[in-house]
This record gives sequence, structure tokens and C-alpha cells, in this order.
Amino acid sequence: MKIPDRMTIRFVEANNSATVVYVETKLIILFYNDKSRTIKTPNYEGLKSISIAGGNIKSCTKGSAAALKLMMLTETNVLFLWYEQTQLFYRCNFSPIRLPEINKILFKSNQLLVLSQDGCVYRGKSSQIALSSDLNEMSKPNRDVWQNNDQNRTELSRDHMIRIELHRVPNIDRAVDIFCDEGFASFAVLQEANMKYFRKPKLPHKELNFKKLYHDTSDSDSVHDVVFHVDGESFAAHKFIIYAFSPGLRELIKSYLNKDIYLNIEHLTCKMFELMLKYIYTYYFPTEEDIDILMLSLGPKNPQNRIAACQMFYEQLNNFQLSDLAKYVHCYIKEMVFRPFPRIRFNRLRRTDFPELYDLRIKCEGGDILEAHKCILVARLEYFEMMFMHSWAERTTVDFSAVPKEYMEPILDYLYSADIESFCKQNYTETFLYNMTTICDQYFIESLQYVCESLILDKISIRKCGEMLDFAAMYNCKLLKQGCLDFICQNLARVLCYRSIEQCESSTLKCLNDHYRQMFHKVFDYRHITPFSEAIEDELLLSFVDGHEVDLDYRIDQESISKEAGTHKHKELKQKLGSRHYEQQAISSMMKSLSFAVNTAQQDLGDPAQTCSLNDSKNWSRVIDKKEMKRKLAETALKLNNTLQQEEQPAPNFVVMSDKTPIKETTPTSIELFEKNTSMEPSTPLSKGYDLDLTSLTPQTQKLSQKQRKRLSSETKSGTSTSWRAEPALVEQPTTPVAVPNAWGIPTSPSNSFTEPFHSPPTGSIGDPGSFANMMRSSLPTSQVSPATTECSNSFSKILADERKQRSSYERMRNKSLAHTQIEETAIAELREFYNVDNIDDETITIQRKSMPRSINFSTWLNH
Repeated sequence: MKIPDRMTIRFVEANNSATVVYVETKLIILFYNDKSRTIKTPNYEGLKSISIAGGNIKSCTKGSAAALKLMMLTETNVLFLWYEQTQLFYRCNFSPIRLPEINKILFKSNQLLVLSQDGCVYRGKSSQIALSSDLNEMSKPNRDVWQNNDQNRTELSRDHMIRIELHRVPNIDRAVDIFCDEGFASFAVLQEANMKYFRKPKLPHKELNFKKLYHDTSDSDSVHDVVFHVDGESFAAHKFIIYAFSPGLRELIKSYLNKDIYLNIEHLTCKMFELMLKYIYTYYFPTEEDIDILMLSLGPKNPQNRIAACQMFYEQLNNFQLSDLAKYVHCYIKEMVFRPFPRIRFNRLRRTDFPELYDLRIKCEGGDILEAHKCILVARLEYFEMMFMHSWAERTTVDFSAVPKEYMEPILDYLYSADIESFCKQNYTETFLYNMTTICDQYFIESLQYVCESLILDKISIRKCGEMLDFAAMYNCKLLKQGCLDFICQNLARVLCYRSIEQCESSTLKCLNDHYRQMFHKVFDYRHITPFSEAIEDELLLSFVDGHEVDLDYRIDQESISKEAGTHKHKELKQKLGSRHYEQQAISSMMKSLSFAVNTAQQDLGDPAQTCSLNDSKNWSRVIDKKEMKRKLAETALKLNNTLQQEEQPAPNFVVMSDKTPIKETTPTSIELFEKNTSMEPSTPLSKGYDLDLTSLTPQTQKLSQKQRKRLSSETKSGTSTSWRAEPALVEQPTTPVAVPNAWGIPTSPSNSFTEPFHSPPTGSIGDPGSFANMMRSSLPTSQVSPATTECSNSFSKILADERKQRSSYERMRNKSLAHTQIEETAIAELREFYNVDNIDDETITIQRKSMPRSINFSTWLNH
């Protein structure tokens, strides 16, 4: 490609078929198909990015997929698509996301990747849509006139535009750069690291000396194990510390068998020895004031100048092999002035040093024993200081049975050496550090706890930060809590995306919110919440709430509370009264049916005097209370019982019938009379369920079994049709009360005992329910069939109808869903419990399923 002279290249983009060069003069130089051409940018705007798609003649098929396309991003964050076949620019609109700032675009296979300025990545697919004709007519007078006068004008499409449906790629934020393959199947994102803006809190500084032990040591404590007597004064000390820092005194102590050491050395005063011990315990270097006091302690041989006193002190330091302090004093002798205190590296102690001085045994979990020096533990931990420094009793064993040995050994090693680097090099696991932090919090080992918290912060991540923050709040880990709060606030978008803080306590989240506002207080000072582009105006929003002011400081008073409680109580009382009204309606309807049942019973007993008055009471019903209702029910039952006992038992009266001699009954039975009277009364919703049947008070005969019913049905289908021609004859029956008919309509005498066996009529007689001739009499005209035969046929038809009804119910229940069946069963059980069906003896209550009306579009069941 030949670039014109004096042109500055901004950037270059290419793919397998074309190369695009963007120069500073806002021109695009395109090299495609072995040809070079120049294209002006849309609207003469500067470009930030160009992406190339298609144009590969060898690998792509013909059509729009093979055409060359250039997606351009202008400096005003507007996208334009240049299409090779039309040589036009098409403006691109995003939907439904509006992006104010875009850093980079990638366009391949009609798909787009967008990198926004805030580091988010969006993925979308482009589609061409036609513009409405109204917009074209409106823009004709205002078309770009300046473009028509330019030979290199930019052609913008007025008829079509490109719509890009954008969707944000989840779990990506703070992206720096993006790249994808040719097929747009996968892409790579360069993100900023989570730890980029995170700074781990520094460990608090702590003095690594024995100053507190030096000031608290006395002859009365149980920790010291050696006492120096110098110039009439005694100094309590600890052998392990003296052995570690003063080899001269170590050899001197070994020569004594007891703990009292008498130092009768020439020119050694108590002030000199005090400065030596102070240096051993606290790394203290003497000043000129200390030298003046040292001169006074020498007595008659008091030197006249500081140099002489320092010379004598220097000799004693060499005897006890305190080399660092001796060099410091020697410099003063030479230069006549003390230099600034030198920085001396702390002498690391080891637990394995001087094992002959072990004076404490620590019992760990599982019975493991670890030995240590009492003075080191007292100097490092307040727990041991309270145990030994204020007790006269000698104690050589400490119980730490709750702490395993693998945790206790690192703790003791750290207490001796205070070596953080050595502890960090052990590469302990995260679980080990959590457990160690818990133990340190329990025994107040603050320095080691800070070290463990710092190591835990090295393992912090987006997914773990919430758990770490909860742990820090639970065990009062100040360093870990501060680090977690800083990390979460610096990576809040990613933390919220992964939902890492959802399990945190409310108090922890409140602390996090306060920390976030404090960290970014400068942002909160000037940031304002702005609505989206399609939001309603503020004036329209305020018009909705105009005149509906809410007092946020209003507090409900006691009077309003009591008034609200009264209103609620009134509603409950109203509901109870409604339920009681429903119960009264049910009871009144029940009493209405019971009164009719009493009328029927009295008519059967032959009491015509009260017939007229009782018939008049059919049209009236009086609501009575429950006590009066129960009393009347009891009186009615007692009266009926006495009447039945006084009545003579009817004698059995059976007549053997032939095929040509049917029986005519002149006296109706009690059941027929009761049915006739019942049909005369207008039916009520509850009359069918509360009628009193007098026959239920008399003994009943044994009912026909299911096996006999099947035999009867088979005979009906296979029987002959010869007996239906028999001529009926009328037979007079006596007017005495007849026996109660059984389920087949056959008169039987009431039995005195329920234990009497059942006697079926002879086969083929008029009383045989299994005879086909008796069944066929139902097909004769009414004038040719006797009432007994009609009654028998009606009873058998009723039985067949009941069987069809049962079969239909079974089919309906079988095809109904289990859930509906369970709901119905539950409703029936609750109704039976509500009306106390199982415990009432003076009335009959029936609760059963009721089919829905035919007007509703339900399944229709056919009876066969």
C-alpha cells in the first residue's frame, strides 16, 4: 500500500481479505481485492476504532455473508456500518441498552462485541430495519447540502438503519481489552486484577524485648530463678535470658550451685550492673546522665571526669562479654560524645536452646507434652503472666488439652523468636490459619493473630471475601476486617455479581456500608441520581403526589391503637354472628323436616284429631334455642318408643301365589304412606338429609348379598318370557297391619329377635325375587298388573338404578384426579364432624357428593 506523503497513521486494522488504514486527516484507506481506495469518515468525524468483517472471497459464499463490512466507532460514540455492495454508511442504534462511552468494538459474522469505558463487555447481533416514510419526508428539506457540493461526500443511507440488540456478558467488569476468533465462537477479555487497588494493612509494630518482665520482676514472684548480689543490693533475673545475651555471666552462673550469685568484683558497682541488666532486657543504651550517676556510685575512688568512669565501665562490659554495649561506650571514650542509639538486630531465641533450663511442661491434646521456659511465656503472654507472676505456689505443668500439638508447637516457636518470616515460610493452609487465629483470640496472642490475619488476606478472593469478613467480625480480627472491607469496596461490582456477601450478618453489612461511604466520600459529595432517558418528567411525577403529604415524624397514639383494636374486634364479632346465623338457619330447616316426620308418624298411628292442625303448621316454622330443641327431640323419641312398645306385633301373613294369581294389597305399608306424605310437602334444601324414618326404629331383615344380586341379574338376562302372559287376579287382604317389606318389596313379618335366620321364598313363586316371571311383569300395562307386582317391579327397578348410580360414581371417582378426590374427602369429613353425624341417634343426616349442574361445561357421564 502506498500512503500519501505527510500523512500520519493513527491505527491499522486487517483481516484475511482486507486492510484498513486510518490517517490523521480523517480518511480511511482501504486495500481490498488487490485495489486501494479512499473513503471519507461518516460526517467527517474522527474514529476511535474500526472492525472488519467478511470479504474473504476464497472461503466465504456469495451474498451478504461474503460482502466486506466495516464497523466504525466515532469519537462521539456513534457506530456506522459501511457496506461494500451498497457503498453506503448505515447508522447503528443500540437496544435496549444505552452506552455513553465505548472504548472498542469487534464486528464479525453480523455479531458485535462492545467494550465500554466502565470496563463492561456487551454482546449483540445486528439486523437491518427500514425507516418510516414520515421520517424521510421530514428530513428532505434539511438534507446535508454541503455533502452535495463535495466530490468526496459521505453517503449515508436514508432508508435503512442497523439495530443492535445488546446484552451484557455476566461476570466481567473492569475489562481493558477484548478479542475474538473469526467465527465469533469464543472471545478473550483482559481484566484488571482484583488486587490492583487493594493494599494490605500493615502489621502493627511491637517491641521485641523483655521490658515489662524486667520492671515486674521481684524477689516475691515465682518466675525468676537467679538472684545477683552486687554492692549490697540484689537483682532478680532469669537464667535463660542471661544465658542468651551474656556469655560471661553464663559461665559465672554455672559455677554456682544455688540461685544466689555474689559478684565481688573490683570497680563493679550496683549502678554498673543495673545498666548491664537494663541493656540485656530492654536494649537500653546509657546517656550522659547515667554516666554522671555512675561516677557518684564509685564512692571514694570517684573519678573526676566521665572518660575515666566510662573506662572503668568499659572494662566490666568486656568481662561479661556484652560486645554491643562495649562498642557504644568505647566510641564515647574516643569522641567524647555519645552517638545516636545504634539499630541492633534482635537476637532470635530458640526453644531448643539451653534445654537444661526447662521449668514448665505444657500438656496438649492427646496427652502430648511440650517443655518450655517459664520466663519467655510470661514475658510474651498476659495469660501466663496472670498465672505465674501473682502466685506464690510453684507450678510446673499447664493444661492445654484443647489445643493440638501441631498448633501449640508453632505458637511456642513464635513466642521465643518472634520471627514472622520464618512463620510465613511454613506455607500453612487456609484452614490451619483460621484455626490458629481462633486459638490466638482465645489466649490473647495478639502479635501472632495479626500475622495469621495477614496471611489469610493473601488468600482473599471475590468468592471468599464475604466469609472472611464474617469470620473477622466474629473473632474480633481487626486487621482481617479492615483488609476485607477495603477489598470489597474496591471490587464491589464483582462481589455483588458473585453474591459473595449475601450470607453476611446485618451488622456486618451496615459496617460495610459505612466503610464504603467513608472511602468514597468525595464521590458521594457531588454525585446525583439521574433518571434514565425515557423517565417521566419531575413535574408530572410531583403531580401524582400533590396534596398527599406524608408526615414521616408521625407516631400513632394510644387512642388510635385502641380504636383500631376495637374495629378489629367488631369485625371478628360480626363474623361469629354470621356463622351463628347460618347454624340457626340449618337448625330451623332441620326442625321443619322433623316436625313433618312427627306428623307422618302420628298419621300412621291413627290419630286423625291432630291431622288438621299439623297440616296447618307445615307452612310455619319457629326458630327455637338449642336447649328447647334438644328437649323436644328427646320427648319425641320417648313418645315414639312408648307407642311402639304398646302396639301389638303383627302376625306374619304370607300367601302363596301362583303365576296367574297376583296379590293385591288393600292396606299400604308404613313406608308407602310415609313416601306419599313426603311427596306432598314442598322439598327444602335440608329436608332430604333430616327426614325421620320410623322404619329405622323397627328391626329389619337381612339384606340381599352382592352374590345374590349378580345371580338375579344373570337370570334376568337368560330367563324365559312365558310367565308374563299370566292373567292377574285380585285377592282381598285383611286390614290388619302388614309386615314391613324388605329391600326387594316382599312383605315379611318383623322378627322379635335379630338372631333369627333368613328364610327366602320358594323358587318360582311370586315372592321369589330371582324369578324371571316376576321381573317381566313390569312390562305389562298397569291395568293388567296387580299392585303387589308393581311394587315388586318398582323396587327392583330402584335397585338397578342404584347399581347404575354406584357404577357411574365409581367411574367418576376413578377418572377424577387424586387431588380433587382428597379435597372432597376432607370436606366430607369436616362436615360430618361439624354436624356430629356419628353421635346423633334421634335423626338421620346424610352427607354425600353432589354432581355439578349440566349448564357448566363438565364431562358428561353416560349410564349403561
